[in-house]
Amino acid sequence: MPLNKYVPREFIHWVSFLNNVKLELKENKIDLNYFVFSDNLLDLLDTADFIDGKTSSKDDLTISDIELKYNFSLKELLYTDYMQTSPSVINSHNRDWLIPKAEFEENQDHISNSLNGIIRYFKRKEIDIVVLDQGTDYQMTFIQRLCLAEGIPFVRYIPLFGKRVFFAVYRSAHDIDILDINIGEISSCEVKNIVKAFTKEGEPNIYQMTDSSLKLFNPWGSKKFHEKIIDKNPKQLIKVAT
Repeated sequence: MPLNKYVPREFIHWVSFLNNVKLELKENKIDLNYFVFSDNLLDLLDTADFIDGKTSSKDDLTISDIELKYNFSLKELLYTDYMQTSPSVINSHNRDWLIPKAEFEENQDHISNSLNGIIRYFKRKEIDIVVLDQGTDYQMTFIQRLCLAEGIPFVRYIPLFGKRVFFAVYRSAHDIDILDINIGEISSCEVKNIVKAFTKEGEPNIYQMTDSSLKLFNPWGSKKFHEKIIDKNPKQLIKVAT
């Protein structure tokens, strides 16, 4: 189970959940391996396999060789990832999705090491199935391509409202089967209470996208005035001044 590398340390309950799932599955003779690409959660998980993007080998394939072998375009993988992490996208407040060519040419050694590290990991481990969330990390999308090439079942899960979840089983990069699974019973009374809490004025909750609600549930807290000024580019500063 690869994990999203951007999960912040403040989400301590998520880590507790992951550790408990691993323990419970082990009691049922299922070995769950967590697979991470940054050290954000490394010291919080009971055990996890780590690809740091720094380790290389004389037998490593070039990026072009990997693209050819696993039938993908690196730019395609990176574009989905960079839509969330690109400085140009972030600085435009998600209004400009045209990512500069220069950004795709950065960190090539790290990307090559990460892809080759994933290949070595899958050769070393006996993996029966890969399950992951809808994260956009390029490493996750590459794992999808690798699984399809190696015949390893690849499943994404997409949580929905209440206790429902969709599992997307990939037959190819663009051909999927959707399994609609009810992972628990929820009464009509519970649904009404959730909807009531969601819509009730004056009682913000984590699902309401209002400024007052987001301030309460933002793990980083609100930015100070001088921090907001620093984050703006010159064009935005001119607009603010005028």
